[in-house]
Amino acid sequence: MDAQRIPAQFHAGLITVQTRTPDGEPLVFDVDSGGTMILFRRTVARLGLAAREQEAEWGGKVSVVDLTFDAGTRVPPPTMSFMVQDELSWMQGDGMLGQQWHADRVWTYDYRLGRLWVGDAVGQGPRRLGHSICLGLPPLTEAGRRPHAFATVEACIAGRVLVFLFDTGARVALTSAASARMEGGGPTLRATCFVGESLLREWQTRHPDWLCVQAGDAIRGGSLIRVPLVEMAGHQVGPVWFTGRPDANFEAWTFLDRPVCGALGGELLRQFTSVIADYRNGWLSLVR
Repeated sequence: MDAQRIPAQFHAGLITVQTRTPDGEPLVFDVDSGGTMILFRRTVARLGLAAREQEAEWGGKVSVVDLTFDAGTRVPPPTMSFMVQDELSWMQGDGMLGQQWHADRVWTYDYRLGRLWVGDAVGQGPRRLGHSICLGLPPLTEAGRRPHAFATVEACIAGRVLVFLFDTGARVALTSAASARMEGGGPTLRATCFVGESLLREWQTRHPDWLCVQAGDAIRGGSLIRVPLVEMAGHQVGPVWFTGRPDANFEAWTFLDRPVCGALGGELLRQFTSVIADYRNGWLSLVR
């Protein structure tokens, strides 16, 4: 598939996609490689969609709906049903396009120009430059398919190689006190990276010069820490803000190809000109 540009907006390291239903109803979705397929309940009501119950992978039942997009918008259609959920204050638009939407495709996120591409042509060159690392995905089943497309990546911080979830939708809502302490100003809702609280505390102890903002996250009360330098795919970038989350959040992700200590989101990714995520071949290429 040749690369085609998708209608998207980049704001504070977060990405939204604009599309519409075949009947012309407008839709806006957060692009979240670390999330799932979500349609907010108010949008389900607005579109008059019929929900049904479905067995959830983690047990119990969830409410789901089927929805496709107008082909003229160039936005790839969903390959599975959307889970119906109440609106979340820290998400924009009508819902989320998660890991299932990313599966088996090649994506190019151009953070400098604010453009999103899907397809092969845009992502060919940078990988030859050597700035590529493994995009860790679960192994193929006997049927030749992956059970999911949650992906992992490696980065080096303070001399230690760490494994993270690749999470384009990682976000934080800053408290007013946190916003006042963080340089540069900017919007309260912004992209972030996540790290388990035990590792965050270790960073605080080992690196007392790293700025830390206690309970700066209005979403879940986590602290934020500014990591001066992150090494990834042969690049060095920084500073990068990480938001603390309970260790249990990441320990529960036993279905990934390897354990993770956090998630890398747009707070780091936007420091690259382009991020090419090849979900077919399992590569992540970074261009500065």
